[in-house]
Amino acid sequence: MTALPSLYDFLSSDGFARLCIVVPLLLAALTAVVYYLKWSKYALVAKYVGWQHDSQQVEVATHDALYASGDDKQPPYPSVTIVVPSYNQGELLAYDLPRLLTQQYRGTFEVIVCDEGSEDDTAEIVERLAADHSNLRMTRIPDSARQVSPRKLAITLGVKAAYGEWIIVLRPDTSPETKTWLQHYAENLGPELNFVQAYYNYDNDGSILARRAILGRVVRWINRLDAFDDSLVTGSDEANYAVRKSWFLSVGGFADSLALAQGEACVLAARHAGAEDSLMLCSPDTKLLEVLPSRSELLYRERMVRASHRALPQEVRSRIMRRKLTDLLPLLLSVLTVVYLVLRLTHDIYLERYPLYQLPLDLIFVGSVVCSLYLPVARLRKSLSALRERRFGAYLWWFELTRSVR
Repeated sequence: MTALPSLYDFLSSDGFARLCIVVPLLLAALTAVVYYLKWSKYALVAKYVGWQHDSQQVEVATHDALYASGDDKQPPYPSVTIVVPSYNQGELLAYDLPRLLTQQYRGTFEVIVCDEGSEDDTAEIVERLAADHSNLRMTRIPDSARQVSPRKLAITLGVKAAYGEWIIVLRPDTSPETKTWLQHYAENLGPELNFVQAYYNYDNDGSILARRAILGRVVRWINRLDAFDDSLVTGSDEANYAVRKSWFLSVGGFADSLALAQGEACVLAARHAGAEDSLMLCSPDTKLLEVLPSRSELLYRERMVRASHRALPQEVRSRIMRRKLTDLLPLLLSVLTVVYLVLRLTHDIYLERYPLYQLPLDLIFVGSVVCSLYLPVARLRKSLSALRERRFGAYLWWFELTRSVR
């Protein structure tokens, strides 16, 4: 019987009343902070897609007008080499290479398959396609080169063998959705640029694994874009990025990431590309689709991404750490919401009354909860629509809540 008066005393105490005032105000303030630091950035991609679409139209119109006037000082579309490092991925190459070789490009381009020592039918597939496409070639890393990452060496050999001014690096499991992918990409390879990365994502098979993988890559892209908006290049994914050949060789290629199994593009971009000579392409016109890997492969890639962070500049690592801390805030919001609900319900049920003085604070609490449920979903959906990705419904909220604890 002594516990009941103690509980009653607590629920009717000034301390509990102050707690019921502080928590709703804290929730409202925290919601505003999370929106400013995190959710407001979720629509950044949609803005960039619009800007890039408009600027690309102006660039193409200017280019065509100068050519029509016979101005021989206007450079043609750049010569491009598509480099595809591959290891025992002949089946994927058989699907991907025809989609690359039939690109409708108003300049010249070639495709180089950089074999990492495959033991499957990669050579036969490339040889068969090369019979019909003179712009398809193949390089192979030496059998004696085992101290260096085969992928890094394969890409480097492909870059050195390239005829093109620009090199676009792909993976055998990535392919363009349209025949104008290369044309749209090359229209953005300006003379002032050295490094360009374009958005790509996994093919959606409708599974939970695909949803989480796709959304994870979208959010990582948004985070990079947010940093780029602040004139900081924080990295790159491992495909659909382009480098100017002379620049790549002048900075030493992947010399800064020799100890890493993966993540060479991320280190190259963060260490050597600046906001003034690089570009992030968000347009669906330059998007690629990647075959969805297994769960274990996705987990391995995430570990490799984290491992590559150790080779990044201190400024970039600090930015990534701040972002990780920001990702914890939605979970803190949820915990505070549950705590307040338990306290208020316990108070009202135990005392069998609702204090009217609490109504304004409860309205603030309800408003904070509605905002924390609506804002991240609404903002992220804008970018998903701009990228022509599925919007995923209520799963977006669950993803936002749980991604910080994975």
